Amino acid sequence: MVALASRSWSRAATYVAVLFVCTALAAAPAARYLSQPYSWAVLVILTAIGWLASEIRQNEVENRSSVSFVAIVQSAAIPLVGPLGGAIIGLLPPLVTRVKQPPIARAFNATMSGTIGAVAGWVYVLLSGHVGLSRPASVDIGDVVTQFLLPLMIANISMFCINAVLLAGIVSITSPATFAASFFSAIRSGWMTYVGYGVVAFLFAELWVVESLGAVAILLILAPLTLAQWSISQQAAERQIHYQTVATLVAAVEARHPTTRGTSQEVNQVSGLIGDELKLRARAKEALRFAAVLRNVGLIAPVERSPEVPGKLDGATLERIYEHPDRGVAMLSEIDFLRRSSEAIRFHHERWDGGGYPNGLQGEAIPVLSRIISVADGYVALARKEENIDVRSVINSLRRRAGGQFDPECVLALERAYQRGRLETLRLSVPNPSDLDHADPTISDLMMLMRLGEQR
Repeated sequence: MVALASRSWSRAATYVAVLFVCTALAAAPAARYLSQPYSWAVLVILTAIGWLASEIRQNEVENRSSVSFVAIVQSAAIPLVGPLGGAIIGLLPPLVTRVKQPPIARAFNATMSGTIGAVAGWVYVLLSGHVGLSRPASVDIGDVVTQFLLPLMIANISMFCINAVLLAGIVSITSPATFAASFFSAIRSGWMTYVGYGVVAFLFAELWVVESLGAVAILLILAPLTLAQWSISQQAAERQIHYQTVATLVAAVEARHPTTRGTSQEVNQVSGLIGDELKLRARAKEALRFAAVLRNVGLIAPVERSPEVPGKLDGATLERIYEHPDRGVAMLSEIDFLRRSSEAIRFHHERWDGGGYPNGLQGEAIPVLSRIISVADGYVALARKEENIDVRSVINSLRRRAGGQFDPECVLALERAYQRGRLETLRLSVPNPSDLDHADPTISDLMMLMRLGEQR
């Protein structure tokens, strides 16, 4: 959870207290579902597994793709021990985790998970889902679907939706981000994951109850998931090395050109918003991320010519700018994981009307990732001109250039992100007014005119 300003602390504490009351009110009436023999013992076992899973997950530093055993165990607990079980398994592991957290963050994580488990449990019960350790009287395919699969999948969807709402609530309280922007961000990033959790939880409950395997189901389900977690962890470690490599290259660019400090991450953020609106696939998003932060890496390549004068668009400066996309691609040519990003870097200064460089590509002949970066680069260049950014004015400037310098669809995508409130949370640095920014759309127009003059 984001760090709290002092004025936000009381609101966050109130929010957490309300969640705790909601958890208690939702979970308490479900105690009757724990009246069967061994129900409390099973709840203790599942809670212990949930705690262990929580510890393993927290140790996966920066691994956003890791499998959440906690969510799977919590979901599987609902058909076994009811809504109260789902609430307890959600509530206790975050409270007793050994991971160091601010008290308010620990309390929020616990109460949020507890509320999710309790409410999803009641959704399952209201849909006539089977609750208990005893085997149902009828276990044909239709009964398994109606008593386990469908209620549990719908309960999992409710878990996902409630999770998004509660997260958006705390983010809107503790940061400048709007509730709507945070909610839609959570919806886009997590729905497939929760569907998968529901399927695994169904298999867990089906093996335990319908197939009467009892606790053996833990081994049959969690053992392959542990292997999957290990594999994902290895991939995450490799990605972390990639990110560190890219960060080193970005630092080199910013050291050579201090006035660009921060712009790489700013263009990356704006590009990501456009990519989200265009519904890029995961691999394309990662390639876009690398290309956005490395788009100007060619500016650090050594050149044998007189140094350019800062703030002046002279011949030496023009030549250096024209060549930096190709120079950047040449520098990155031996780095395998950047191969897809290299194409986006090479063409990120092409214009929709064909007046860009290095190849003068036009329209959809320009790779889509390059078109996205071009719009993001233009947005950041315009927005950094003023200390008090008028986002609407910047968007209007980009719209006037849609169909000329920029891909109209990418500009519309950025406008949709603005309408969702996602651009308002960005804080852009302000450069020295005398600095030359070749991403400034007015500079792009001037360079196009100068190139046309050279060609005549």
